[in-house]
Amino acid sequence: MQAILYKIPGQEWRWLGGMTLLERNLRLLSRLGVEKALILHPPHDRMPPLMVPRPLTIEVVRSSLEIATADPLTILPALREEVDKPFFLLDVNLLVDPRVLDTIAKQPPPCFI
Repeated sequence: MQAILYKIPGQEWRWLGGMTLLERNLRLLSRLGVEKALILHPPHDRMPPLMVPRPLTIEVVRSSLEIATADPLTILPALREEVDKPFFLLDVNLLVDPRVLDTIAKQPPPCFI
């Protein structure tokens, strides 16, 4: 399984408990068996460092594709080459309950919240 996490221009990187919500989501996705996460963020925004000194067992790939609107589904056609498995599509700043991710992972695609 794969994940796409996106940040819309103008959004701040949100922090919770000493780490960004991006890092929290990456760690939750890793526990679910997600192998690769594609991070889409505006080129002028630097991705914040991972703060927790535990290894992250997920491949993190940054992409030059930028979501220019508030509707992240508009980017999906451009991702055809990069995504070849069922995937999660999340805002980087989404605070997700791990039980919700676990439930969604067990559903047949497509599944939206």
